[in-house]
Amino acid sequence: MEQSSLLTQEQLAHWCGFQRKCDIEHWLRKNHIQFFKGRKETICTTLNAINSSLYEETHDDIEFL
Repeated sequence: MEQSSLLTQEQLAHWCGFQRKCDIEHWLRKNHIQFFKGRKETICTTLNAINSSLYEETHDDIEFL
């Protein structure tokens, strides 16, 4: 079975540590990650959108801890 590159709101909540929709949306905007709102305003994005946000020219340096 192939894993989807689409991340649902529930998956994003688990991944970023926020449960409330507004907090997840704020986190996505803060990190320059494009996302979509689906039916009933649920949030979703793709792995590609997350990965591409790491390479935007607007970020100064990426620091890994």
